[in-house]
Amino acid sequence: MADTDSVPIPELKAAGVNSMIAVLGKMTTPERFAAFVRSLPTATASLITRPRLAQEWIALADIDPLYTMSLHGLFDGDMHQLYELGRLQLRADMSGIYRVFLRVASPAFVADRAAAIYGVYGQHCGSLRVVGRTDHSLDFLVGERPFPSPPLFEYLRGTVAGALELTGVKDLAVDVAGRPGVDSCLFRARWT
Repeated sequence: MADTDSVPIPELKAAGVNSMIAVLGKMTTPERFAAFVRSLPTATASLITRPRLAQEWIALADIDPLYTMSLHGLFDGDMHQLYELGRLQLRADMSGIYRVFLRVASPAFVADRAAAIYGVYGQHCGSLRVVGRTDHSLDFLVGERPFPSPPLFEYLRGTVAGALELTGVKDLAVDVAGRPGVDSCLFRARWT
């Protein structure tokens, strides 16, 4: 018999977490990164000191401190660095055959695939969906995201930019177009 009182635990696949941590480490000096790791909650620090297998699920509660604590502990409050973290991570993750495929795919096709992949690499983490499109723009809505924060949404804005950059669009800008709820963020991507 199922436990009707249980609450689903938001989780992400370790593959993405490991990749994000690798990029974080490259964005600073080894000394500063080591000090950052020592400042993290024990469960979060262990994600760095004992990386999980790519297919494992990791509780979002353990990952969440990375966004806010990196903003202050690594990036000196520079929110744009979280955008860069997401952008660089997405570009690093899409290598080899995936990069070639993205180069020939349309931004709309990539956006639809990104929305589907969001649900594959996260469970009970809300949703990402395309809610508007023109020939030169896409609107993405991240909704019902557990542990929402401005640093998290800035990181996600960067991942949107990283994915669309790989399609070869020119003059790309990805902005926050609205915050329809405390756990939601609307991103607007525009290009020429």
